[in-house]
Amino acid sequence: MGVSRRGYYKSIRAKSTKTISPNFHLIAKVKPIHQLSRRKDGARRMSAQLRAEGYNLGRYKGRNLMRKAGVSDTDHQKFKRTTDHNRPLAQNLLNCKFNVDQPNTAWCADISY
Repeated sequence: MGVSRRGYYKSIRAKSTKTISPNFHLIAKVKPIHQLSRRKDGARRMSAQLRAEGYNLGRYKGRNLMRKAGVSDTDHQKFKRTTDHNRPLAQNLLNCKFNVDQPNTAWCADISY
């Protein structure tokens, strides 16, 4: 035959690993679910969604399916405080008297973040 013993058995093992994964149809379902959730759902919600569709799997199976599909949830940004209230506040000069006699005598501003 002209093939070494090692090469022959290696080719047999290589052919057996090219079968389709039993989770292939689940991985194909993970990607659209991930897109519908705007890439925010993690493994818990993903596995809950798949359970709602009739598949029997747990959280860790959902996590592994997400890894194999190449999807992950987005990180949430930590709340960042932008106002420093340790400094003294400005005095209230208008004192809720918003009707003025002349223009340009009272000014106000709003700082919105």
